[in-house]
Amino acid sequence: MCRMVALRFDRRASGVAGALVDALVEASVEDPYLRRLTGDGRHCHGFGYVLAGIRGGAWELVSMRFDAFDGQLGEEEVCERNLKELERAAETLRDMLGGYEEVALAFHTRRTKGEPRGTLNAHPFRAELLLSVNGRPELFELYLSHNGGVKKLELAEELGLPGAELMTDSHVLTHYLARSLHGSDLKGFPSRLAALVSGIRKRVLSSLDLNLLLFSNRTGPVLAAVGYVTSKDEDRIRYYEPVLVRGEGISGYVSSTIRDLIADRGLGLEAASRREGFVAVFGPGTYELLPIQG
Repeated sequence: MCRMVALRFDRRASGVAGALVDALVEASVEDPYLRRLTGDGRHCHGFGYVLAGIRGGAWELVSMRFDAFDGQLGEEEVCERNLKELERAAETLRDMLGGYEEVALAFHTRRTKGEPRGTLNAHPFRAELLLSVNGRPELFELYLSHNGGVKKLELAEELGLPGAELMTDSHVLTHYLARSLHGSDLKGFPSRLAALVSGIRKRVLSSLDLNLLLFSNRTGPVLAAVGYVTSKDEDRIRYYEPVLVRGEGISGYVSSTIRDLIADRGLGLEAASRREGFVAVFGPGTYELLPIQG
């Protein structure tokens, strides 16, 4: 159970992007949807982000993950430290945003029950794959953030992936998508992703909300989101419900709590909540939608 933003924007919208990062922090400190489901409104089990930004004609990549959990500190102490470090990381990130001409950003905060903890299990997860760009193979990094659940042991068995019981479901899913996308054409990435989600829909638990950032130094970033809610429980639907936002120089994905927080803050954003399955690919001020069948 997580809160996420995925934002593609240019310099005109760096202030709006910073406000959305602030709203992510606010939602992580107290989320009424999460409190209704679990009795605790804090997403305080770790966080992380990946940012691809261009300046001076060159793309650069920055990423970080953190979870204070070490098996020795008490749960409340870990939670408080994670929220403190989240605020610090968000402040550092906001200061960075205006220095780029264009940015692709995915930021994730986490709450989990029963899945592995620690910094190595914070999102986003990373994998490498080859994609075809203009007929030539190119090495990409794939960063994945996830809200929801999948039957990880079934996916791992299909992959022949050992040790899956020691991995998070999101980590297994990262391997699954990277291997399944490997060798495909970058132009076909959205349709291929939609087909993969449709193909594993019976292994989804409650929701499969994904933020994905593909990056190569030559091509730069591709930022996408998946929204696929399977739960029939209205409280869970309200929690997992994906929201697409768009404004001058910015578009992206935000979790439902963030939509609520920014509603009256004058950010000039159009917000569209979507309960039908989709893949979205983002550009500054625009996004393309592809439905998920099934």
